[in-house]
Amino acid sequence: MKVVKVKSFKLLILTIAFLIALSTVVHAQDFLVGVQSNSTGNQTGNTSDSAQEIAPVPVTFTTVNQTVYALRNTNIKESYSATSATISSLTKDSSITRTGVSETSGWSRVQTTDGKIGYIQSSDLTTTAPTPTTPQPVTPTTPTFTTVNQTVYVTKNTNVKESYSTTSTTLTTLTKDSSVTRTGISETTGWSRVRLANGTVGYILSSDLTTTAPSVSLNEKEGSLPQTGIEDNPMLLVVLGVSIITAVVAFKKIKEYNV
Repeated sequence: MKVVKVKSFKLLILTIAFLIALSTVVHAQDFLVGVQSNSTGNQTGNTSDSAQEIAPVPVTFTTVNQTVYALRNTNIKESYSATSATISSLTKDSSITRTGVSETSGWSRVQTTDGKIGYIQSSDLTTTAPTPTTPQPVTPTTPTFTTVNQTVYVTKNTNVKESYSTTSTTLTTLTKDSSVTRTGISETTGWSRVRLANGTVGYILSSDLTTTAPSVSLNEKEGSLPQTGIEDNPMLLVVLGVSIITAVVAFKKIKEYNV
């Protein structure tokens, strides 16, 4: 009987120890879950705080109505941020209408010609219109003419120019084989300076001139007889010969009669 009571007492002790251990495990799990919940809540709170910290601060723009010019090639942004989407671009010296300026952000609000609103960094804009670039006139280099005094002849019909340029005004035209006095030659430009009969100075391409006089046919020489065309007609030559012979015979007859 005493043995049974001891065994029962030990079993009771073991049962109580098991229940205590089980309760401890359950409370430990609840504690861990609570810790994790608190940790998650803290992280969520931190995330929310961070999001609030990086939220863009509203920018105030002072309303203006100005024509401004791009100082360099620049992009027009959808918002006042360098990372914002680009909606268009401006090339250097292009103009655009500025509708607002923010001194705090350094951005300008602009309106494109098609009505779009965008933003450009104010440092890329100026109210001063660009100075138009005026092309500098090209000053022609004055060629050097070697002084000469020559009678030259035109190798073909050619124009006498007011200056040493094919686009210069034409003073007169010389026909082939005409002569003119050359007073200067420019090897670099290929032009000759000439003096006309009336004293006018002009210019002719040297390639159109020669110092060799054109050949002159016999009938063109001074004092030569004009061509009659007899040499080209044998019958006329025969008639002419007969006429000469007849005249000689008649002359002799007349002479004998007088004697």
